[in-house]
Amino acid sequence: AALISGWTGLALTVLVVPLPAAWRAIALLVLAAAALLLARRARREGSAELYLDQLLISQGLVMAALFSLEPLVVDALLVTALLLVECVLFLRLGLRGQPPAVARLGWVLVAAMAMLMLLQATIGLTIGFLLTGSTPLPVRLQRAGLLIGAGILLGCVSQRLEQRGAPVPLPPLLGWLAGALVFLGPAMVMPAWRPLLALGGMGGLLLLERRHRPPGLGRATALAVGGAHLASWLWLLVANPAAGTVLGQLLPLTGLAVATRGSTRHGLRRSLAIDLVGITVGLAALLLLRPVSPLLPGVAWLVLSLVALLASNHLQRREVNHGLALGLGYLLLFTAAFVLVIGPSSTLVELGGLAVRARLLIALLGLAVLLGWWLVPPSHALRRALLWQTLHPWFVEFLLLGSLVTVALEVEASLRPLAWSLLALALLSQPLRRWLAPRLGLYAVFTYWLAILATLGQLGAAAPPGTAALATPAVITLLAILLQVLFALLCRRWLPPGALIDPGGCALLALIGAPLARHTHRWLLYPLLVTVALHLAHRYDAALLTLLWALEAFAIFVLGVVLRDNQFRLASLLALGACLLRLVSIDMAQADPVLRGLVFVGVGLLMVAMNAISTRFRDRLGG
Repeated sequence: AALISGWTGLALTVLVVPLPAAWRAIALLVLAAAALLLARRARREGSAELYLDQLLISQGLVMAALFSLEPLVVDALLVTALLLVECVLFLRLGLRGQPPAVARLGWVLVAAMAMLMLLQATIGLTIGFLLTGSTPLPVRLQRAGLLIGAGILLGCVSQRLEQRGAPVPLPPLLGWLAGALVFLGPAMVMPAWRPLLALGGMGGLLLLERRHRPPGLGRATALAVGGAHLASWLWLLVANPAAGTVLGQLLPLTGLAVATRGSTRHGLRRSLAIDLVGITVGLAALLLLRPVSPLLPGVAWLVLSLVALLASNHLQRREVNHGLALGLGYLLLFTAAFVLVIGPSSTLVELGGLAVRARLLIALLGLAVLLGWWLVPPSHALRRALLWQTLHPWFVEFLLLGSLVTVALEVEASLRPLAWSLLALALLSQPLRRWLAPRLGLYAVFTYWLAILATLGQLGAAAPPGTAALATPAVITLLAILLQVLFALLCRRWLPPGALIDPGGCALLALIGAPLARHTHRWLLYPLLVTVALHLAHRYDAALLTLLWALEAFAIFVLGVVLRDNQFRLASLLALGACLLRLVSIDMAQADPVLRGLVFVGVGLLMVAMNAISTRFRDRLGG
């Protein structure tokens, strides 16, 4: 107590006497040097307690000397940085065979100075945000350099403590403080300079952490890297700068993410680096390509999704899901761009003198990319990834949905019955179902029903003036019906009941396919026959309509015989009865006598033929 009180009196005397700040600091440093010399002498003489007391008094005098320099140094952050350096030197002294209490005290002082720097930096950022542009650029650069340098210094200290195995209260604390300082340092300057400073400071910490891995430093640096990326991304989206500034921001960030991945061989940081690179590249596609054409970012995201998938095929097992998530994220971005930008666009592209909609070309590219996602041979790690197992089976549905959207957007309404019918036949084809998935047969039936609905929507439509004879709605509707008839015939051979009972995919498809498999011909032919009847009603003269419907009833009767389905025979008899009722009630009063006679004769001959067929094939019709 006597020793401490004496030195305290000397220090207070120097502080109270009205001297210039420089002379006051020099006087305190002289006292500190004297105390240090006395401490060494006490050590040589074997007085451990006296040595420790003199050493602590010397440390306190040095800190007081640095504090007294504040009137000469305008920036308090610089004073704190000097104090941090001095505390680090004291800690280093404490590690050289000194009592454990010296090292622990040095660690506490270093941590306290680092926290004080963080507090000063936070206050400075808050004031700078409220008073934009009030701080000169050299001062900003100085503060950024002090914070980054302090962070790297703390990283070195943390590494040294790890090497020596020094017992300190909280080993990870210095690592976390180093990461926080390096994160706040770049924030002191203008946004255009932050990525370069982040690359320098955080890259230095990554190099330190790679060699000896002090506790807390790796995670803190990874969080700082992620925070630097997020801050730059938000600024780029808000500011929307020129291409040069965008590259100046994103290239250092990409390098920082690559350095983060290279700093470790395993762990979450490698996955984090993949995410950061992927998001940065996607943002670059938006910011660099949108000024050229608003359609190009969507195309770039589409291509990047396939690149991400191929890259995921070569990643480690724990990283595969991150690569897949990036690829799926690119697909979602493309979908949003297609709905908001590409779909409403009417931009044309010249291809060999032929003007083609850019939307069609982009849609075809999208279908090709979806096909690539379905057909890519997965590696062992990719096949075992949960995200792949969950989403990959649905890419058949995504591909089909994309095809339906493309047809709906690019094909005129008058031609859609024909387009849907052709698509249904394509989905029914055996090579395509073997190549993609067996459940395409069930989707072919759905598309067939869609084609019938589109055909019903075109019944009675009038052709615009100047339309070619082969392009009129009547001809297109007839061609669509013929294709639908062909589809119904091919389904009997190419779509066995087993392909509908167990189509694969989700359980809902099996629930739909099971009743469809029991009476496939009914589900296909009844809608078609109703469409044919309505087509005849809209396209032919009322005088011939009864005979035409009677012919259709005869065709239904023949189908019942061929398919051994008595329900079709009953349906044909009901249809024929309706034709006879129409013949008696309407045609007798309105039709021409000659035409009426022809209709009567035709209907009679059809009834005779139906009776002969019923007698000849009684066994097929259940007696």
